[in-house]
Amino acid sequence: MSDELSNIGFGAVPSPIDYRDIAFAAVVEPLVLPSKWSVDVSNLPIWNQRKLGACVGHAGAKYKQKLDELDEKKIIPLTSRFLYGMFKCLDGFVGEGTY
Repeated sequence: MSDELSNIGFGAVPSPIDYRDIAFAAVVEPLVLPSKWSVDVSNLPIWNQRKLGACVGHAGAKYKQKLDELDEKKIIPLTSRFLYGMFKCLDGFVGEGTY
């Protein structure tokens, strides 16, 4: 993370280096996007994570909920705080936030 962003407090924690990581550009062809481009995210409801830096749990739960909605044609409730807790058990990072 750049020095400019590290003091802002996004809650992002850099992932440790993993030898299995590959560059995205190694598996897809380059794509030229128009100068103005936007994505409609109005169908993605927002969950309030409050002051807990649990964005990874919220993002994972919302993504899985959307996939289930598309596959099962119903909304299956998920607990983002539980997912965040599971991530925290696995990451070994002390403090708020995870990767």
